[in-house]
Amino acid sequence: MRRLTAHNGVARAPMPAIAPPTTQPIGQSKPTLAASPKVLIVDDAAGTARSLAPMIRRCGCSVRLVQGGAAATQALKDRLPQLVILGLGHEDEGSVSFASLLARQAPELPLIAVLGRPTVSGVLEARSLGAIGVLCQPVPPDSVQPLLKRALEEGRVRTSARLAEEHLRRSRTWEERIEGQFSRALKTAHVAFQPIVRLRTGKVEATEALLRAPELGEDGAMPLLQLAARLQRLPELDQQVREATARVLELEPDLPLTFVNARLDRTDIMELGRTQDPLHSYADRVCIDLPTSFFAQPAPYLRQETFRLQRVGFRLSGDDLTASVFAPDNAGNPSPDFVRLSMREARHATQGGARAGFLRALVALAHDVGAQVIATAVETCGEEDLARRLDCDLAQGFLYGPAALPEGALGRACLLGPMRNDLGGQA
Repeated sequence: MRRLTAHNGVARAPMPAIAPPTTQPIGQSKPTLAASPKVLIVDDAAGTARSLAPMIRRCGCSVRLVQGGAAATQALKDRLPQLVILGLGHEDEGSVSFASLLARQAPELPLIAVLGRPTVSGVLEARSLGAIGVLCQPVPPDSVQPLLKRALEEGRVRTSARLAEEHLRRSRTWEERIEGQFSRALKTAHVAFQPIVRLRTGKVEATEALLRAPELGEDGAMPLLQLAARLQRLPELDQQVREATARVLELEPDLPLTFVNARLDRTDIMELGRTQDPLHSYADRVCIDLPTSFFAQPAPYLRQETFRLQRVGFRLSGDDLTASVFAPDNAGNPSPDFVRLSMREARHATQGGARAGFLRALVALAHDVGAQVIATAVETCGEEDLARRLDCDLAQGFLYGPAALPEGALGRACLLGPMRNDLGGQA
């Protein structure tokens, strides 16, 4: 396989000032613009989140502070904020109930959880409630603004997606438009390969097969997956990705260990890795990226199928370091061979030296259960240095090269959709 071109020293534009997203109160149809982002802080009985109010005001946000789930529910009815910060005390049922209500009535609203102390169970609970970020007391002031910006941007994306979906639903040709958009995107969709390097040596030791759809944007992967999900064709798309990856593995016997993302439901996991799976013949050369639920408190059928994949010869990767390494072994759950740690999140968590020790402890625990840690989203030399300081094993990101489509017959083998039928003897 031809060497992928590396983009070293990618320059990143400075983060823009916090701008208010477009939101709307529950029950109204048109969004309203706010002069500054409105943040609702829901404090618990222990006062876990109260100290964040002055920090957030200094970031240019309008803050409303309430205590308890009942007051928070009323605040939602009065005016929908752009962001909710929720204090999660020990066994605080009111906060949990409010988070569930928020997920039902305003799923586009981003949530940040604040814990009284950094515990694994608290982090897992916050993630299960839909929090896109977790802060632990005492909160370093310089960690607030980056997370705030990311959460507000996520809220803007969710709101835009919801409004776009509502617009499509009102159209009588909604289904036909999506089908046409999906078919057009599939004509140029392909699998591209991004290198994964050993941090200690800089040598490429693995590669990841990534879905790309140029018709829908720079990479187009997420829009294509969303279209496939709406059309209930996600299993079909996932099958085509595996078929393309298998063709490349057949043509390129020297390709290093290849990571393949598995987007699964209850029926797909029963078929993954069996003899009819195109990747079955290459099990010893493939690592399957599985959702966190396969390692952290999995259902019995998930535990059984995950162990089966390991017996076949596949290596497995967990997509979240925290949730993937705390449940294994002691609960009889499967342990992943690899776990991922995003340098984008790690950089914010360790600014000023805060919580670097906590992340190093997580990496050490992953090593204890036999997993290697992959530092992802490595775009700068500083992020690579952070990955080394955290004792990560492997690294992946634009610093080492983009996801590239090979040339010639190998590139044609990467194509999905109708194009794959035109390969003939070339593939």
